[in-house]
Amino acid sequence: MDASELPESTRIRERLRALTRDDAVELIDLHDESMRRVRVETAVEFRTITRVHAKDPGTPIDQPRDLERVLWDVALAPEDPFVDEPRAQLDEPKSGEVTDCPTCLGKGEAPCHKCGGTTRVNCDSCRGHGFVDQGRKGSSICKFCQGQKFQPCRTCKVGTLPCKPCGESGRAYTMQRLVVKWLTRKESRVVAVAPPEVSVQDVPFVAERVVRSERGALSPEQLTELDAPLRAAVDALLTEHPTPEGSRIKTQTLIVERTPVFAARFKTRGKEKSAFFVGEALDAVGLEAAVPTSTYVLVAAVLVVGAVTALVAAGIFR
Repeated sequence: MDASELPESTRIRERLRALTRDDAVELIDLHDESMRRVRVETAVEFRTITRVHAKDPGTPIDQPRDLERVLWDVALAPEDPFVDEPRAQLDEPKSGEVTDCPTCLGKGEAPCHKCGGTTRVNCDSCRGHGFVDQGRKGSSICKFCQGQKFQPCRTCKVGTLPCKPCGESGRAYTMQRLVVKWLTRKESRVVAVAPPEVSVQDVPFVAERVVRSERGALSPEQLTELDAPLRAAVDALLTEHPTPEGSRIKTQTLIVERTPVFAARFKTRGKEKSAFFVGEALDAVGLEAAVPTSTYVLVAAVLVVGAVTALVAAGIFR
């Protein structure tokens, strides 16, 4: 590519003049070898329906409503949409009915909260190890559990407890509850990798383009201006990370990022050289700054004075 075709060419020429201390330096060609990446941030909304205990009104319910039929029509917004996983919930009084108790699933008994229905818990004495540390004497088998690590659950003894919410009847008055959860998924994909001669580990990416859909997923029309590699990367990301079941996309944002890397070939003082310019500051890689002419003059003067001093000391000029 002709060096003049890239907007950074003027800045790179200035950097070359400063580094080579040659105002006549010639920029022969310039190639954009930047590292590029696409990021997709998707705000996803999950909606689920559950049944919860409620107080029985004692009278038939007029016009009962099934929340599942209007799941995505109910307006609910998070308290803070910029924080992942805010929640909202809505109880639907007109969905109340007598059903199997959601706690015990109609059995009248629920698994013990202490042992989880296994009828045993870790031994309190040895904390589930089966032995007791006795310091210098070593260890000995726990005398309470006889090395079995467990002991019978004293809370239930049989693995279940009477269900309190339904009074052991197995039936309860419940209503539907709509639970809404929001979270932001972030995926990224590298489109182009910087040349191996250049380390960009500590060089930050710079956002070049941001495309946002305020309602739903990004549309194909919003991606038409992307070049082929970028579009392929975005399509791959969206294919690899589909919308989870039971959720919808609220907003979606595409961020195209780049770490600037330019390969330059130039001519200075009759010699062709090459170098890379990296990052927003266009730091030079593979090019040493030229030593000022005044420095050479100073070094030569010091050498001459030193030589004369040595000759005088040797008595040659006596």
